[in-house]
Amino acid sequence: SGFDIAEHAFSVGAHMFTNGDLLVTYQGWKTFPYGLGMARFDKDSQLLWKKENFAHHWLSVNDSGQIYAAAFRAVELPYQVGETNLQIDCPNGGMYEDVILILDADGNTLEEISLL
Repeated sequence: SGFDIAEHAFSVGAHMFTNGDLLVTYQGWKTFPYGLGMARFDKDSQLLWKKENFAHHWLSVNDSGQIYAAAFRAVELPYQVGETNLQIDCPNGGMYEDVILILDADGNTLEEISLL
């Protein structure tokens, strides 16, 4: 469709580390899902790493450097709700669920906690 996502990406959340590194989450305007991911830059604005992990909104970093971020994850349908008889289904296709990502300082996912 000729859609250039870079033209529609904007930063939302940010965390500055004591060494001057900056960690930023990005969202998209006119995109679905709107959560795009995150990137870490050094004090000279050089990209250290980026993750297209559907992160969105604000993030937090604890004292040991672990990163906590809201993100989306695609799920297969029908989706079984816990240990109940309930299922989520959509006749029009797939679904995304919100998760909390716990990442190390290099952006590697340590844990993913479903909010469903």
